[in-house]
Amino acid sequence: MAKQNQEHLGVSIQAALTQQEIASLLDALLATLSDELWKQALSQLPLDTQNTLEKIVTPAASVVDTPPVSSVISPAKLAQKWQKLWKEWDKIIDQASEAEGEYIVQEDRWEQPYFDNSSLVENLEKVAEKMRPLIEAAFEHDFSPNTGFVSVLLEAESAISASLPDWMEMMDGIHLEFHVTNCLLQWEWLTAKYEQQEPFQFVQRIQELEQEFEHISLDDDQIIAFLCELPDNEQQSILAELNIHQQGVTWKGLLSDVHSHWHMFYTHLLEKYGKPEIYLDYLRVTIPKRWENSLPIIEAFLKQQDYSSSLTVIQEALASLVENYQVDKSWKPENALLNLSNYQVSTISYQSLKHLLDYYQQTSQGLGQTERANALSIQITALDYYNDWSSMFKAFTEVEVSTVTRQALFNSWRDYLLKGSVDTKKWWLAWLLESIFDPQLGSAWFQQQIQQWFINLPADEKLVGDDYDALHLLTTDVIEIYDKGKSSYPKFEQVLTKGHNIYTSPNEDSRRAYLQKYAPDNLWELTINYWRWHLHLFIPQPELAQNSDYRESARWMFALEELAPKTYQKILAEWRVKHVRRRNLWKVLPQT
Repeated sequence: MAKQNQEHLGVSIQAALTQQEIASLLDALLATLSDELWKQALSQLPLDTQNTLEKIVTPAASVVDTPPVSSVISPAKLAQKWQKLWKEWDKIIDQASEAEGEYIVQEDRWEQPYFDNSSLVENLEKVAEKMRPLIEAAFEHDFSPNTGFVSVLLEAESAISASLPDWMEMMDGIHLEFHVTNCLLQWEWLTAKYEQQEPFQFVQRIQELEQEFEHISLDDDQIIAFLCELPDNEQQSILAELNIHQQGVTWKGLLSDVHSHWHMFYTHLLEKYGKPEIYLDYLRVTIPKRWENSLPIIEAFLKQQDYSSSLTVIQEALASLVENYQVDKSWKPENALLNLSNYQVSTISYQSLKHLLDYYQQTSQGLGQTERANALSIQITALDYYNDWSSMFKAFTEVEVSTVTRQALFNSWRDYLLKGSVDTKKWWLAWLLESIFDPQLGSAWFQQQIQQWFINLPADEKLVGDDYDALHLLTTDVIEIYDKGKSSYPKFEQVLTKGHNIYTSPNEDSRRAYLQKYAPDNLWELTINYWRWHLHLFIPQPELAQNSDYRESARWMFALEELAPKTYQKILAEWRVKHVRRRNLWKVLPQT
Protein backbone atom coordinates (compact mmCIF):
# COMPACT_ATOMS: atom_id res chain seq x y z
CA MET A 1 0.00 0.00 0.00
CA ALA A 2 1.35 3.43 -0.88
CA LYS A 3 2.33 5.51 2.10
CA GLN A 4 1.28 8.85 0.62
CA ASN A 5 -1.13 10.79 2.86
CA GLN A 6 -1.20 7.74 5.15
CA GLU A 7 -1.69 9.89 8.24
CA HIS A 8 -5.03 11.10 6.83
CA LEU A 9 -6.09 7.76 5.42
CA GLY A 10 -8.45 6.99 8.32
CA VAL A 11 -10.25 10.30 7.87
CA SER A 12 -10.59 9.68 4.13
CA ILE A 13 -11.99 6.19 4.73
CA GLN A 14 -14.44 7.55 7.30
CA ALA A 15 -15.65 10.15 4.82
CA ALA A 16 -15.96 7.69 1.92
CA LEU A 17 -17.56 4.64 3.54
CA THR A 18 -20.68 3.94 5.58
CA GLN A 19 -20.36 2.72 9.16
CA GLN A 20 -21.31 -0.77 8.02
CA GLU A 21 -18.60 -0.72 5.37
CA ILE A 22 -16.01 0.47 7.90
CA ALA A 23 -17.08 -2.28 10.27
CA SER A 24 -16.65 -4.87 7.49
CA LEU A 25 -13.20 -3.45 6.69
CA LEU A 26 -12.13 -3.72 10.34
CA ASP A 27 -13.41 -7.29 10.54
CA ALA A 28 -11.33 -8.20 7.47
CA LEU A 29 -8.17 -6.47 8.74
CA LEU A 30 -8.43 -7.93 12.24
CA ALA A 31 -8.86 -11.40 10.81
CA THR A 32 -5.50 -11.11 9.04
CA LEU A 33 -3.53 -9.59 11.93
CA SER A 34 -1.29 -11.79 14.05
CA ASP A 35 -1.24 -11.26 17.80
CA GLU A 36 2.13 -9.51 17.46
CA LEU A 37 0.88 -7.07 14.81
CA TRP A 38 -2.32 -6.45 16.81
CA LYS A 39 -0.27 -5.52 19.91
CA GLN A 40 2.01 -3.34 17.78
CA ALA A 41 -0.97 -1.45 16.29
CA LEU A 42 -2.62 -1.13 19.67
CA SER A 43 0.50 0.38 21.28
CA GLN A 44 0.30 3.37 18.93
CA LEU A 45 -3.13 4.41 20.25
CA PRO A 46 -4.08 6.48 23.34
CA LEU A 47 -4.31 4.46 26.55
CA ASP A 48 -8.09 4.89 26.90
CA THR A 49 -8.56 3.65 23.34
CA GLN A 50 -6.27 0.68 24.02
CA ASN A 51 -8.29 -0.30 27.10
CA THR A 52 -11.59 -0.06 25.24
CA LEU A 53 -10.36 -2.16 22.31
CA GLU A 54 -8.91 -4.78 24.64
CA LYS A 55 -12.33 -5.18 26.33
CA ILE A 56 -14.01 -5.60 22.95
CA VAL A 57 -11.53 -7.94 21.27
CA THR A 58 -10.58 -10.05 24.30
CA PRO A 59 -13.51 -9.90 26.76
CA ALA A 60 -13.04 -11.54 30.16
CA ALA A 61 -15.58 -14.31 29.73
CA SER A 62 -15.00 -15.66 33.20
CA VAL A 63 -16.06 -12.42 34.89
CA VAL A 64 -19.79 -12.45 35.51
CA ASP A 65 -20.18 -8.68 35.59
CA THR A 66 -18.29 -8.01 32.35
CA PRO A 67 -20.41 -5.69 30.22
CA PRO A 68 -21.52 -6.87 26.78
CA VAL A 69 -19.45 -5.77 23.78
CA SER A 70 -22.19 -3.35 22.70
CA SER A 71 -21.83 -1.44 26.01
CA VAL A 72 -18.06 -1.01 25.77
CA ILE A 73 -17.46 2.49 24.48
CA SER A 74 -14.27 4.54 24.57
CA PRO A 75 -14.18 7.76 26.63
CA ALA A 76 -13.65 9.72 23.40
CA LYS A 77 -16.86 8.26 21.96
CA LEU A 78 -18.70 8.99 25.21
CA ALA A 79 -17.41 12.56 25.15
CA GLN A 80 -18.73 12.89 21.60
CA LYS A 81 -22.16 11.67 22.71
CA TRP A 82 -22.06 14.00 25.72
CA GLN A 83 -21.35 17.04 23.57
CA LYS A 84 -24.08 16.08 21.12
CA LEU A 85 -26.63 15.80 23.92
CA TRP A 86 -25.67 19.20 25.33
CA LYS A 87 -26.17 20.71 21.89
CA GLU A 88 -29.70 19.26 21.90
CA TRP A 89 -30.23 20.71 25.39
CA ASP A 90 -28.94 24.14 24.34
CA LYS A 91 -31.20 24.15 21.30
CA ILE A 92 -34.23 23.53 23.53
CA ILE A 93 -33.25 26.32 25.93
CA ASP A 94 -32.55 28.71 23.03
CA GLN A 95 -36.06 28.09 21.72
CA ALA A 96 -37.54 28.58 25.18
CA SER A 97 -35.64 31.87 25.51
CA GLU A 98 -37.06 33.37 22.33
CA ALA A 99 -39.96 35.80 22.66
CA GLU A 100 -41.73 34.07 19.79
CA GLY A 101 -40.20 30.62 20.13
CA GLU A 102 -41.96 27.29 19.87
CA TYR A 103 -42.83 27.27 23.57
CA ILE A 104 -45.01 30.37 23.28
CA VAL A 105 -48.41 28.87 22.47
CA GLN A 106 -51.69 30.47 21.47
CA GLU A 107 -54.62 28.05 21.30
CA ASP A 108 -57.02 30.39 19.48
CA ARG A 109 -56.80 33.84 17.99
CA TRP A 110 -58.89 35.40 20.74
CA GLU A 111 -56.92 33.79 23.57
CA GLN A 112 -53.78 35.15 25.19
CA PRO A 113 -50.54 33.31 24.36
CA TYR A 114 -48.89 31.43 27.21
CA PHE A 115 -45.56 29.80 27.99
CA ASP A 116 -45.79 26.03 27.46
CA ASN A 117 -43.69 24.86 30.40
CA SER A 118 -44.90 21.26 30.19
CA SER A 119 -43.54 20.79 26.65
CA LEU A 120 -40.24 22.38 27.67
CA VAL A 121 -39.88 19.99 30.63
CA GLU A 122 -40.87 17.01 28.48
CA ASN A 123 -38.19 17.81 25.88
CA LEU A 124 -35.49 18.39 28.49
CA GLU A 125 -36.49 15.11 30.13
CA LYS A 126 -35.89 13.20 26.87
CA VAL A 127 -32.34 14.58 26.62
CA ALA A 128 -31.60 14.01 30.31
CA GLU A 129 -32.71 10.38 30.04
CA LYS A 130 -29.86 9.83 27.55
CA MET A 131 -27.43 11.85 29.72
CA ARG A 132 -27.98 9.87 32.93
CA PRO A 133 -25.79 6.84 32.02
CA LEU A 134 -22.97 9.20 30.98
CA ILE A 135 -22.80 11.32 34.15
CA GLU A 136 -20.07 9.39 35.97
CA ALA A 137 -17.86 9.11 32.89
CA ALA A 138 -18.40 12.79 32.04
CA PHE A 139 -17.37 13.82 35.55
CA GLU A 140 -14.44 11.42 35.78
CA HIS A 141 -12.96 12.29 32.39
CA ASP A 142 -13.85 15.96 32.55
CA PHE A 143 -15.94 16.00 29.38
CA SER A 144 -16.79 19.40 27.97
CA PRO A 145 -19.01 21.07 29.01
CA ASN A 146 -18.20 20.21 32.60
CA THR A 147 -20.06 22.85 34.60
CA GLY A 148 -22.83 20.50 35.69
CA PHE A 149 -26.54 21.19 35.69
CA VAL A 150 -27.04 23.84 38.36
CA SER A 151 -25.41 26.75 36.55
CA VAL A 152 -26.99 25.70 33.26
CA LEU A 153 -30.48 25.61 34.79
CA LEU A 154 -29.99 28.93 36.57
CA GLU A 155 -28.91 30.54 33.30
CA ALA A 156 -31.85 28.95 31.48
CA GLU A 157 -34.29 30.19 34.13
CA SER A 158 -32.94 33.72 33.82
CA ALA A 159 -32.94 33.70 29.99
CA ILE A 160 -36.47 32.32 29.74
CA SER A 161 -37.82 34.76 32.30
CA ALA A 162 -36.16 37.72 30.56
CA SER A 163 -37.59 36.72 27.16
CA LEU A 164 -41.23 36.69 28.30
CA PRO A 165 -43.34 39.84 27.88
CA ASP A 166 -44.11 41.74 31.08
CA TRP A 167 -47.73 40.58 31.01
CA MET A 168 -46.83 36.89 30.57
CA GLU A 169 -45.87 35.06 33.74
CA MET A 170 -44.68 31.53 34.38
CA MET A 171 -47.72 30.91 36.51
CA ASP A 172 -46.98 27.26 37.27
CA GLY A 173 -43.20 27.45 37.21
CA ILE A 174 -40.95 24.85 35.60
CA HIS A 175 -41.27 21.58 37.52
CA LEU A 176 -38.36 19.36 36.54
CA GLU A 177 -39.07 15.65 36.35
CA PHE A 178 -37.24 12.40 37.15
CA HIS A 179 -34.32 12.34 34.69
CA VAL A 180 -33.30 16.01 34.85
CA THR A 181 -33.47 15.98 38.64
CA ASN A 182 -31.43 12.78 38.76
CA CYS A 183 -28.75 14.22 36.49
CA LEU A 184 -28.43 17.27 38.71
CA LEU A 185 -28.27 15.19 41.88
CA GLN A 186 -25.71 12.79 40.42
CA TRP A 187 -23.45 15.65 39.36
CA GLU A 188 -23.70 17.46 42.71
CA TRP A 189 -23.05 14.22 44.59
CA LEU A 190 -19.94 13.47 42.52
CA THR A 191 -18.77 17.03 43.12
CA ALA A 192 -19.30 16.67 46.86
CA LYS A 193 -17.32 13.41 46.93
CA TYR A 194 -14.53 14.91 44.81
CA GLU A 195 -14.28 17.87 47.21
CA GLN A 196 -14.36 15.44 50.17
CA GLN A 197 -17.49 17.00 51.61
CA GLU A 198 -19.58 15.31 54.26
CA PRO A 199 -22.93 13.83 53.10
CA PHE A 200 -24.84 16.47 55.10
CA GLN A 201 -23.08 19.22 53.15
CA PHE A 202 -24.51 17.69 49.98
CA VAL A 203 -27.98 17.68 51.54
CA GLN A 204 -27.60 21.32 52.56
CA ARG A 205 -26.43 22.16 49.04
CA ILE A 206 -29.57 20.67 47.49
CA GLN A 207 -31.82 22.40 50.02
CA GLU A 208 -30.13 25.77 49.37
CA LEU A 209 -30.35 25.19 45.63
CA GLU A 210 -34.14 24.73 45.88
CA GLN A 211 -34.32 28.20 47.42
CA GLU A 212 -31.96 29.65 44.80
CA PHE A 213 -34.24 28.75 41.92
CA GLU A 214 -37.01 31.27 41.35
CA HIS A 215 -39.19 29.42 38.82
CA ILE A 216 -37.59 25.97 38.65
CA SER A 217 -38.36 23.19 41.11
CA LEU A 218 -36.85 19.72 41.38
CA ASP A 219 -38.76 16.45 41.51
CA ASP A 220 -39.46 15.80 45.20
CA ASP A 221 -39.88 12.05 44.79
CA GLN A 222 -36.56 11.75 42.99
CA ILE A 223 -34.77 13.69 45.73
CA ILE A 224 -36.11 11.25 48.33
CA ALA A 225 -35.31 8.21 46.18
CA PHE A 226 -31.76 9.41 45.48
CA LEU A 227 -31.02 10.08 49.16
CA CYS A 228 -32.56 6.79 50.27
CA GLU A 229 -30.24 4.91 47.90
CA LEU A 230 -27.08 6.34 49.48
CA PRO A 231 -24.95 3.87 51.48
CA ASP A 232 -26.16 3.19 55.02
CA ASN A 233 -23.22 4.89 56.71
CA GLU A 234 -23.80 8.08 54.75
CA GLN A 235 -27.53 8.11 55.52
CA GLN A 236 -26.69 7.61 59.19
CA SER A 237 -24.27 10.53 59.00
CA ILE A 238 -27.01 12.72 57.51
CA LEU A 239 -29.41 11.68 60.29
CA ALA A 240 -26.91 12.61 62.97
CA GLU A 241 -26.49 16.08 61.48
CA LEU A 242 -30.24 16.60 60.99
CA ASN A 243 -30.78 15.71 64.65
CA ILE A 244 -28.32 18.46 65.54
CA HIS A 245 -29.83 21.04 63.19
CA GLN A 246 -33.52 20.13 63.43
CA GLN A 247 -34.34 23.10 65.66
CA GLY A 248 -32.37 25.55 63.52
CA VAL A 249 -34.00 28.29 61.46
CA THR A 250 -33.69 26.41 58.17
CA TRP A 251 -34.52 22.85 59.12
CA LYS A 252 -37.18 23.35 61.80
CA GLY A 253 -39.81 24.45 59.30
CA LEU A 254 -38.84 21.87 56.66
CA LEU A 255 -38.83 18.89 59.01
CA SER A 256 -42.11 19.87 60.68
CA ASP A 257 -43.93 20.33 57.35
CA VAL A 258 -45.62 16.95 56.82
CA HIS A 259 -45.96 17.64 53.09
CA SER A 260 -42.26 18.40 52.61
CA HIS A 261 -39.99 15.82 51.02
CA TRP A 262 -37.41 16.69 53.66
CA HIS A 263 -39.89 15.66 56.36
CA MET A 264 -40.51 12.40 54.52
CA PHE A 265 -36.78 11.72 54.17
CA TYR A 266 -36.15 12.52 57.85
CA THR A 267 -38.99 10.19 58.82
CA HIS A 268 -37.39 7.46 56.72
CA LEU A 269 -34.03 8.01 58.46
CA LEU A 270 -35.58 7.89 61.93
CA GLU A 271 -37.49 4.73 61.13
CA LYS A 272 -34.49 2.95 59.64
CA TYR A 273 -31.63 4.15 61.81
CA GLY A 274 -33.07 5.94 64.86
CA LYS A 275 -34.31 4.62 68.17
CA PRO A 276 -37.92 3.35 67.91
CA GLU A 277 -39.18 5.56 70.73
CA ILE A 278 -37.68 8.69 69.15
CA TYR A 279 -39.18 7.79 65.76
CA LEU A 280 -42.66 7.24 67.26
CA ASP A 281 -42.50 10.40 69.38
CA TYR A 282 -41.61 12.39 66.27
CA LEU A 283 -44.56 10.92 64.37
CA ARG A 284 -47.00 11.62 67.16
CA VAL A 285 -46.33 15.35 67.06
CA THR A 286 -47.29 15.36 63.37
CA ILE A 287 -50.65 13.55 63.72
CA PRO A 288 -52.76 16.76 63.71
CA LYS A 289 -51.36 17.60 60.26
CA ARG A 290 -51.00 14.06 58.89
CA TRP A 291 -53.25 11.49 60.52
CA GLU A 292 -51.58 8.61 58.63
CA ASN A 293 -48.51 9.10 60.85
CA SER A 294 -50.55 7.62 63.70
CA LEU A 295 -50.46 4.12 62.22
CA PRO A 296 -46.96 3.00 63.29
CA ILE A 297 -47.68 4.30 66.81
CA ILE A 298 -50.98 2.44 67.07
CA GLU A 299 -49.34 -0.71 65.73
CA ALA A 300 -46.64 -0.49 68.40
CA PHE A 301 -49.23 -0.16 71.19
CA LEU A 302 -51.23 -3.09 69.80
CA LYS A 303 -48.12 -5.29 69.88
CA GLN A 304 -47.78 -4.36 73.56
CA GLN A 305 -51.54 -5.00 74.04
CA ASP A 306 -51.76 -1.48 75.43
CA TYR A 307 -55.30 -0.92 74.14
CA SER A 308 -55.96 2.18 76.20
CA SER A 309 -52.97 4.02 74.68
CA SER A 310 -53.89 2.68 71.25
CA LEU A 311 -57.40 4.14 71.59
CA THR A 312 -55.98 7.53 72.59
CA VAL A 313 -53.86 7.70 69.42
CA ILE A 314 -56.78 6.49 67.30
CA GLN A 315 -58.86 9.35 68.67
CA GLU A 316 -56.07 11.78 67.78
CA ALA A 317 -56.00 10.37 64.26
CA LEU A 318 -59.78 10.64 63.90
CA ALA A 319 -59.70 14.23 65.13
CA SER A 320 -57.14 15.00 62.43
CA LEU A 321 -59.25 13.17 59.84
CA VAL A 322 -62.34 15.14 60.85
CA GLU A 323 -60.45 18.43 60.68
CA ASN A 324 -58.63 17.91 57.41
CA TYR A 325 -61.16 15.93 55.36
CA GLN A 326 -64.52 17.34 56.42
CA VAL A 327 -65.70 14.16 58.08
CA ASP A 328 -68.76 14.59 60.29
CA LYS A 329 -67.48 15.56 63.75
CA SER A 330 -70.10 13.37 65.38
CA TRP A 331 -68.96 10.29 63.49
CA LYS A 332 -68.85 7.04 65.44
CA PRO A 333 -68.46 3.54 64.01
CA GLU A 334 -72.01 2.66 65.11
CA ASN A 335 -73.86 5.63 63.61
CA ALA A 336 -72.59 6.09 60.05
CA LEU A 337 -70.26 4.60 57.46
CA LEU A 338 -66.99 6.42 56.92
CA ASN A 339 -67.45 6.32 53.16
CA LEU A 340 -65.20 7.33 50.32
CA SER A 341 -67.46 10.21 49.29
CA ASN A 342 -66.56 12.13 52.44
CA TYR A 343 -62.99 12.95 51.49
CA GLN A 344 -60.67 13.29 48.51
CA VAL A 345 -59.39 9.88 47.49
CA SER A 346 -56.48 11.49 45.62
CA THR A 347 -55.08 13.12 48.77
CA ILE A 348 -55.70 10.36 51.28
CA SER A 349 -54.53 6.77 51.26
CA TYR A 350 -57.32 4.22 51.06
CA GLN A 351 -55.04 1.54 52.49
CA SER A 352 -54.10 3.81 55.40
CA LEU A 353 -57.75 4.35 56.21
CA LYS A 354 -58.35 0.62 56.07
CA HIS A 355 -55.44 0.07 58.48
CA LEU A 356 -56.84 2.69 60.85
CA LEU A 357 -60.25 1.02 60.95
CA ASP A 358 -58.64 -2.40 61.34
CA TYR A 359 -56.53 -1.14 64.28
CA TYR A 360 -59.64 0.48 65.73
CA GLN A 361 -61.44 -2.88 65.55
CA GLN A 362 -58.53 -4.70 67.24
CA THR A 363 -58.44 -2.05 69.94
CA SER A 364 -62.19 -2.27 70.55
CA GLN A 365 -61.94 -6.05 70.82
CA GLY A 366 -59.08 -5.69 73.29
CA LEU A 367 -61.19 -3.31 75.40
CA GLY A 368 -64.17 -5.64 75.29
CA GLN A 369 -66.27 -3.27 73.15
CA THR A 370 -67.94 -5.98 71.06
CA GLU A 371 -70.66 -3.79 69.50
CA ARG A 372 -68.14 -1.24 68.28
CA ALA A 373 -65.73 -3.93 67.03
CA ASN A 374 -68.52 -5.54 64.98
CA ALA A 375 -69.68 -2.17 63.66
CA LEU A 376 -66.09 -1.58 62.51
CA SER A 377 -66.21 -4.93 60.71
CA ILE A 378 -69.06 -3.54 58.60
CA GLN A 379 -67.08 -0.30 58.14
CA ILE A 380 -64.10 -2.26 56.78
CA THR A 381 -66.34 -4.26 54.44
CA ALA A 382 -67.81 -1.02 53.14
CA LEU A 383 -64.37 0.32 52.22
CA ASP A 384 -63.82 -2.60 49.85
CA TYR A 385 -67.38 -3.28 48.72
CA TYR A 386 -69.31 -0.03 48.86
CA ASN A 387 -70.72 -0.62 45.39
CA ASP A 388 -71.19 -4.38 45.72
CA TRP A 389 -74.71 -4.79 47.03
CA SER A 390 -74.48 -8.50 47.76
CA SER A 391 -71.38 -8.04 49.95
CA MET A 392 -72.96 -5.15 51.81
CA PHE A 393 -76.24 -6.95 52.48
CA LYS A 394 -74.28 -10.01 53.60
CA ALA A 395 -72.41 -7.85 56.12
CA PHE A 396 -75.63 -6.25 57.38
CA THR A 397 -77.16 -9.71 57.80
CA GLU A 398 -74.28 -11.75 59.22
CA VAL A 399 -72.37 -9.34 61.46
CA GLU A 400 -73.83 -9.29 64.96
CA VAL A 401 -74.76 -5.72 65.90
CA SER A 402 -77.81 -4.21 67.53
CA THR A 403 -80.88 -3.37 65.47
CA VAL A 404 -80.20 0.34 66.02
CA THR A 405 -76.61 0.08 64.75
CA ARG A 406 -77.57 -2.08 61.77
CA GLN A 407 -80.30 0.36 60.74
CA ALA A 408 -78.04 3.39 61.17
CA LEU A 409 -75.27 1.91 59.02
CA PHE A 410 -77.75 0.77 56.39
CA ASN A 411 -79.33 4.25 56.27
CA SER A 412 -75.87 5.76 55.83
CA TRP A 413 -75.09 3.44 52.93
CA ARG A 414 -78.53 3.92 51.36
CA ASP A 415 -78.18 7.72 51.48
CA TYR A 416 -74.76 7.44 49.81
CA LEU A 417 -76.27 5.43 46.94
CA LEU A 418 -79.14 7.91 46.64
CA LYS A 419 -76.57 10.72 46.45
CA GLY A 420 -78.40 13.04 48.79
CA SER A 421 -81.90 12.78 47.31
CA VAL A 422 -84.22 15.11 49.22
CA ASP A 423 -87.11 12.70 49.78
CA THR A 424 -86.20 9.00 49.89
CA LYS A 425 -89.89 8.07 50.18
CA LYS A 426 -90.36 9.04 46.52
CA TRP A 427 -87.47 6.96 45.20
CA TRP A 428 -87.91 3.49 43.77
CA LEU A 429 -84.20 2.97 44.44
CA ALA A 430 -84.77 3.55 48.17
CA TRP A 431 -87.71 1.10 48.11
CA LEU A 432 -85.58 -1.51 46.37
CA LEU A 433 -82.80 -1.18 48.98
CA GLU A 434 -85.27 -1.31 51.86
CA SER A 435 -87.09 -4.35 50.45
CA ILE A 436 -83.78 -6.24 50.26
CA PHE A 437 -82.62 -5.08 53.70
CA ASP A 438 -85.87 -5.99 55.44
CA PRO A 439 -87.00 -9.57 54.63
CA GLN A 440 -90.46 -8.77 56.00
CA LEU A 441 -90.94 -6.32 53.13
CA GLY A 442 -89.32 -8.31 50.31
CA SER A 443 -90.12 -8.21 46.61
CA ALA A 444 -93.90 -8.10 47.09
CA TRP A 445 -93.68 -4.76 48.90
CA PHE A 446 -91.32 -3.31 46.32
CA GLN A 447 -93.61 -4.37 43.47
CA GLN A 448 -96.59 -2.78 45.18
CA GLN A 449 -94.67 0.47 45.76
CA ILE A 450 -93.45 0.81 42.18
CA GLN A 451 -96.85 -0.04 40.69
CA GLN A 452 -98.43 2.70 42.80
CA TRP A 453 -95.61 5.07 41.93
CA PHE A 454 -96.38 4.79 38.21
CA ILE A 455 -100.05 5.49 38.93
CA ASN A 456 -99.20 8.66 40.87
CA LEU A 457 -96.40 9.85 38.58
CA PRO A 458 -97.21 13.28 37.12
CA ALA A 459 -97.85 13.30 33.40
CA ASP A 460 -96.95 16.90 32.60
CA GLU A 461 -94.28 19.52 33.17
CA LYS A 462 -94.54 18.89 36.95
CA LEU A 463 -92.36 15.81 36.44
CA VAL A 464 -89.10 17.49 37.42
CA GLY A 465 -86.35 17.08 39.98
CA ASP A 466 -86.39 13.83 41.96
CA ASP A 467 -89.35 12.42 40.04
CA TYR A 468 -87.66 12.88 36.68
CA ASP A 469 -84.30 11.60 37.94
CA ALA A 470 -86.00 8.52 39.37
CA LEU A 471 -87.88 7.83 36.13
CA HIS A 472 -84.79 8.44 34.02
CA LEU A 473 -82.67 6.05 36.08
CA LEU A 474 -85.36 3.39 36.09
CA THR A 475 -85.81 3.66 32.32
CA THR A 476 -82.10 3.27 31.57
CA ASP A 477 -81.91 0.27 33.90
CA VAL A 478 -85.05 -1.33 32.45
CA ILE A 479 -83.72 -0.94 28.90
CA GLU A 480 -80.40 -2.49 29.91
CA ILE A 481 -82.11 -5.40 31.70
CA TYR A 482 -84.98 -6.26 29.38
CA ASP A 483 -83.96 -5.01 25.96
CA LYS A 484 -80.66 -6.97 26.20
CA GLY A 485 -78.85 -4.91 23.60
CA LYS A 486 -81.55 -5.27 20.92
CA SER A 487 -82.19 -1.49 20.87
CA SER A 488 -85.90 -1.84 20.25
CA TYR A 489 -86.20 1.94 20.36
CA PRO A 490 -82.76 3.34 19.45
CA LYS A 491 -83.85 6.95 18.86
CA PHE A 492 -85.70 7.02 22.18
CA GLU A 493 -82.65 5.58 23.96
CA GLN A 494 -80.48 8.24 22.33
CA VAL A 495 -82.54 11.22 23.56
CA LEU A 496 -82.88 9.60 26.97
CA THR A 497 -79.14 9.22 27.51
CA LYS A 498 -77.91 12.39 25.77
CA GLY A 499 -76.42 14.81 28.27
CA HIS A 500 -77.89 12.96 31.25
CA ASN A 501 -75.52 10.63 33.09
CA ILE A 502 -77.07 10.76 36.56
CA TYR A 503 -76.35 7.72 38.71
CA THR A 504 -73.97 6.07 36.28
CA SER A 505 -71.72 4.53 38.87
CA PRO A 506 -69.74 1.42 39.78
CA ASN A 507 -72.80 0.01 41.59
CA GLU A 508 -75.07 -0.10 38.54
CA ASP A 509 -74.42 -3.81 37.88
CA SER A 510 -75.51 -4.69 41.43
CA ARG A 511 -78.46 -2.32 41.21
CA ARG A 512 -79.73 -3.85 37.99
CA ALA A 513 -79.27 -7.42 39.22
CA TYR A 514 -81.43 -6.78 42.28
CA LEU A 515 -83.96 -4.73 40.28
CA GLN A 516 -84.43 -7.62 37.88
CA LYS A 517 -84.86 -10.03 40.82
CA TYR A 518 -87.36 -7.90 42.76
CA ALA A 519 -89.25 -6.08 39.98
CA PRO A 520 -92.80 -6.92 38.88
CA ASP A 521 -93.09 -9.01 35.73
CA ASN A 522 -94.60 -6.10 33.79
CA LEU A 523 -91.95 -3.50 34.65
CA TRP A 524 -90.86 -3.20 31.00
CA GLU A 525 -94.44 -2.52 29.89
CA LEU A 526 -95.06 -0.09 32.77
CA THR A 527 -91.98 1.93 31.88
CA ILE A 528 -92.32 1.99 28.09
CA ASN A 529 -96.06 2.67 28.26
CA TYR A 530 -95.49 5.68 30.49
CA TRP A 531 -93.17 7.17 27.88
CA ARG A 532 -95.48 6.11 25.04
CA TRP A 533 -98.35 8.03 26.59
CA HIS A 534 -96.40 11.05 27.89
CA LEU A 535 -93.22 11.48 25.81
CA HIS A 536 -94.82 14.27 23.75
CA LEU A 537 -94.98 16.41 26.91
CA PHE A 538 -91.16 16.40 27.14
CA ILE A 539 -90.43 17.53 23.56
CA PRO A 540 -88.58 20.89 23.50
CA GLN A 541 -90.91 23.44 21.93
CA PRO A 542 -89.62 25.10 18.73
CA GLU A 543 -90.43 28.61 19.97
CA LEU A 544 -87.94 28.11 22.83
CA ALA A 545 -85.06 27.11 20.53
CA GLN A 546 -81.94 29.28 20.57
CA ASN A 547 -80.58 30.70 17.30
CA SER A 548 -83.14 28.77 15.24
CA ASP A 549 -81.47 25.47 16.18
CA TYR A 550 -84.26 22.89 16.17
CA ARG A 551 -82.16 19.73 16.20
CA GLU A 552 -83.05 18.87 19.79
CA SER A 553 -86.77 19.21 19.08
CA ALA A 554 -86.34 16.99 16.03
CA ARG A 555 -84.50 14.29 18.00
CA TRP A 556 -87.36 14.07 20.51
CA MET A 557 -89.89 13.99 17.67
CA PHE A 558 -88.11 11.06 16.05
CA ALA A 559 -88.12 9.25 19.43
CA LEU A 560 -91.87 9.91 19.66
CA GLU A 561 -92.32 8.47 16.17
CA GLU A 562 -90.78 5.19 17.43
CA LEU A 563 -92.95 4.92 20.54
CA ALA A 564 -96.23 6.55 19.49
CA PRO A 565 -96.53 7.05 15.72
CA LYS A 566 -100.10 8.40 15.88
CA THR A 567 -99.20 11.01 18.50
CA TYR A 568 -96.19 11.95 16.41
CA GLN A 569 -98.33 12.53 13.31
CA LYS A 570 -100.80 14.60 15.31
CA ILE A 571 -98.09 16.92 16.72
CA LEU A 572 -96.36 17.14 13.34
CA ALA A 573 -99.64 18.32 11.78
CA GLU A 574 -100.08 20.91 14.53
CA TRP A 575 -96.55 22.20 14.03
CA ARG A 576 -97.04 22.55 10.26
CA VAL A 577 -99.69 25.13 11.00
CA LYS A 578 -98.21 26.73 14.09
CA HIS A 579 -94.59 26.85 12.92
CA VAL A 580 -95.02 27.03 9.16
CA ARG A 581 -92.58 29.95 8.87
CA ARG A 582 -89.74 28.27 10.81
CA ARG A 583 -87.80 27.14 7.75
CA ASN A 584 -84.90 25.73 9.76
CA LEU A 585 -87.34 23.51 11.64
CA TRP A 586 -88.56 21.90 8.42
CA LYS A 587 -85.00 21.35 7.28
CA VAL A 588 -84.58 18.85 10.13
CA LEU A 589 -88.14 17.45 10.13
CA PRO A 590 -89.85 15.63 7.22
CA GLN A 591 -92.36 17.62 5.15
CA THR A 592 -94.72 14.72 4.50
